[in-house]
Amino acid sequence: MMILSLGFVGIMSLYGMMNGNTENDELKTVASKLASQKIEEILSNKATVGYANINTGLTTDQISYDSLSFQRQTNINFVDSSDLKTISGSDTGFKRIDVTINWSNGSNQNVSVMSLISNH
Repeated sequence: MMILSLGFVGIMSLYGMMNGNTENDELKTVASKLASQKIEEILSNKATVGYANINTGLTTDQISYDSLSFQRQTNINFVDSSDLKTISGSDTGFKRIDVTINWSNGSNQNVSVMSLISNH
């Protein structure tokens, strides 16, 4: 009887871990979609108002989903045209868009998405 009880506890612990991982995976999917939506919004704005009107800098907004709060940080910077990673102080014809989604579901989590736009 003792072996059966230990086995049952072990199976329930495994189920709890798997269920937690599934929920965490779902939240990562939601966060990825929120980041991608922001990238798509900026790309659409570029097509509408032009490259020059996509402002550089950091913006932050809060998004609620299923009683959970996500913080979306969008950082747009000029980048060096030779490597597209190094931040530049002046317009090089390329802007890097970094979108990070932060949330807490027992522990701090985040997902980041990056894209580039050019003035071409």
